[in-house]
Amino acid sequence: MQIAWSPTQLYNMIVTAPEDVRDGLRHFTRRKFLRTLCRFSTDQAAFRDPVVATLITLKSRLQRAGG
Repeated sequence: MQIAWSPTQLYNMIVTAPEDVRDGLRHFTRRKFLRTLCRFSTDQAAFRDPVVATLITLKSRLQRAGG
């Protein structure tokens, strides 16, 4: 069963993100938030860093949602 993620659900995931991510994305509009995630790229090997892992997860969810 595949879960469909809406942009609102992605945006609401910020609540559980590490403080560094929340501070950086909290004041973005949903549109700017989604554009920022679309442009985000990082070394996948850095996934042990909680901030990077959160951003990778958010971008993955966005891609699954068709964004």
